[in-house]
Amino acid sequence: MSLRWLAESLVNWRDFSKQFIGQMASLQNDYLIELEVIGWNGILDFRRIEKDETLAESGAIIQKAKRWWVGILDDPKSCLILQREILAC
Repeated sequence: MSLRWLAESLVNWRDFSKQFIGQMASLQNDYLIELEVIGWNGILDFRRIEKDETLAESGAIIQKAKRWWVGILDDPKSCLILQREILAC
């Protein structure tokens, strides 16, 4: 093993690690945005529940979450279309 080969390997590993970590952070951010769009972050908010006497809003949030999840299982790319549809609701 030469030092040059070792240095190149370390640079390749560093570049791979940066790209991988960046992709994982991007996935996490996309996931958090989806949860926000659905309204899941507020599903247990006592102030929201207090105003939702018939629990219609809670039911709508749950239905959006179900549709989002089924969309991911059927076609991960469809989530972007579903996100636009949910925003229009």
